[in-house]
Amino acid sequence: DWKPDIREMDRLEQSLIEGKRVLEIGSGPGLAAFVAAMIGASSVVLSDYKRQVMELIAINIKAVRN
Repeated sequence: DWKPDIREMDRLEQSLIEGKRVLEIGSGPGLAAFVAAMIGASSVVLSDYKRQVMELIAINIKAVRN
């Protein structure tokens, strides 16, 4: 199992992400996609093969939007 590590998020360079479309495959909690959205991605798509994970991602998206 891959565990998200907040220390890895500093590797997402704003200049490489800003204005780009981002696809995160095997999103898990969606941390990289959320960071990409925060630093200016034009659109972000998350995917995971586990239905429960996608349901949790939907909850996280709603929480971030509120």
